[in-house]
Formats: sequence, structure tokens, C-alpha cells
Amino acid sequence: MDSEPTSPKPAPSEKEAAPPAQPPHELAPYRGTGISWALVFGIVITVLVAVLAAANTTPVEVNLIFWKVQAPLITLILIVIVLAVIVDELVGIAVRRRRRQRLHEQHQLRQLKQDSK
Repeated sequence: MDSEPTSPKPAPSEKEAAPPAQPPHELAPYRGTGISWALVFGIVITVLVAVLAAANTTPVEVNLIFWKVQAPLITLILIVIVLAVIVDELVGIAVRRRRRQRLHEQHQLRQLKQDSK
């Protein structure tokens, strides 16, 4: 093995151009963190629902105005959870749509102010 002494690289002179820096508006490519917290949360919820289902198999009677139904308690719990998620998503969609519309109107107003100058 040849071992030649390596000399340190000279400092860049003023004539040499430094490599261009990345503009601040460009983001570095995404690199995963290794743990998907959504997946962990989903697994925990699934395990909790499975335990809840095993513990609540007793049939219960539900009286809805003129209708009587007997169903396992876990079925009723799951129906209520699904309905709550649906209502939450519908409300979220309405709020996001209203916010987008307001932001769009503010952007148009700013454009009009800039154009009038």
C-alpha cells in the first residue's frame, strides 16, 4: 500500500465560486422518521376495540321511538363511533371549505390592492 502524505485542500479563494446555496423556499427531500405514529395509534385502537368487543357481547335492548332492537353492546358502541367519525369529518369539511374560501377572498383582495397601486 502506498501511503502518500495528503496535503490539506487550500481554502477557496475569492475567485472560486462557492457552491450555490439552496434557496430558502425549497425544502429538502422528505426522509421518513422510521416510526409511523399513525400506524402505532391505529394498532393500539384496534387492540382496544378487540378487548372491548370481547368484554361486551351481552345483548341489550334499544328502544327507538316505535322500534325495539336487541343487539350486542359492542355493535351499538361501534355504530355510535362510526356515526361520530362521519359527523366529525362532515363538520371538518365544512370548516375547511369556509376557511379556504375566506383565504381565497383575502388573496383576491390583496391582488386588487396591489394592482391598483
